Amino acid sequence: KRAGIVNAAQLLFLDRGFSRVSMAEIALSADVSSATLYRHFESKTALFTAVVEALINRLAATLAQVDLPAEDTAKGLRAFAEAYSRLLQDSEVVAVTRLIIAEAPAMPGPALFFMEAMKGPVVDRVSAYLRTALRGKARAAEATHLALNQFLGGMERSLLMARLLNPAQPP
Repeated sequence: KRAGIVNAAQLLFLDRGFSRVSMAEIALSADVSSATLYRHFESKTALFTAVVEALINRLAATLAQVDLPAEDTAKGLRAFAEAYSRLLQDSEVVAVTRLIIAEAPAMPGPALFFMEAMKGPVVDRVSAYLRTALRGKARAAEATHLALNQFLGGMERSLLMARLLNPAQPP
């Protein structure tokens, strides 16, 4: 039931915006009682955070499947960058990111959670891969985190921001 509630909430939030959707409407759309809804989520903000968390979990699962061959770091990084670029341009990712940005001034908690949680599956996976690949090269390993953040920031700016600001732009 929880997943059904989260899916219903996401669809309603994306269609009408967070503030224009009531918990009663979410319960009706999810085909659950209000009591069931509140048993799973104490507030609409908690439900919105669950929508964001579900997206992060999908992103993490997708990125975890990327093959990162130990013998060819360049190939592994290209594969990861390609998968991440597809995710950054994914319609659901773009739509939820727009919603998060729109609601951030009134509700910074989920926005901050999203910003931090987005880094986790990406930075953790690639950092671990590079640490392994650069084992024994201490100076290179130290610079990895900074270089990775700069690289990912450039991807996010050029791919995600383009889709956020120009919805007609094809992925």
